[in-house]
Amino acid sequence: MTPFNRRKDGSSWRDWCGDAFGGALADAALDRSAIDALVVASESDFFTLQLNPASVIADTLGLLGRRSCRVEGGGASGHLAVHAAMAMVLSGQSRRVAVVGVEASATHLDGKTVGVLLSHSFDSWTDGFTGTGSTSIYALSILAFMERTKATANDLARVAA
Repeated sequence: MTPFNRRKDGSSWRDWCGDAFGGALADAALDRSAIDALVVASESDFFTLQLNPASVIADTLGLLGRRSCRVEGGGASGHLAVHAAMAMVLSGQSRRVAVVGVEASATHLDGKTVGVLLSHSFDSWTDGFTGTGSTSIYALSILAFMERTKATANDLARVAA
């Protein structure tokens, strides 16, 4: 895992993926040759300025020639990537799948532009015209979850974000 912050050190999302992947391999005591496939979670082409980050990251990580794909689902991209990797393993297509998430929005874009681009994650025909933004949609989502599951704020405070 790499720190979540604005990077002004000249590094790029490719570097961050390499750092995270190297750390994950070390934690699992695996060599990169043990990885059968790669799933990349990336919310938006606008943030990485790359239409197919999976192939770029596969190259960066030394995984060329192995199955790779990108999963995109707005704020749920990481969750969906884990499920895609799990499906690869459960189906027998792969034994070990690396899941890497990347989001470069805080680096090369100003805050206002990031806000505008994130608003495109929602239905611009309905949410945009009402002025509903990501904060209110996420707040409504968590309130609905808490109501349905009877989870409390203390329960959620124990979850890593």
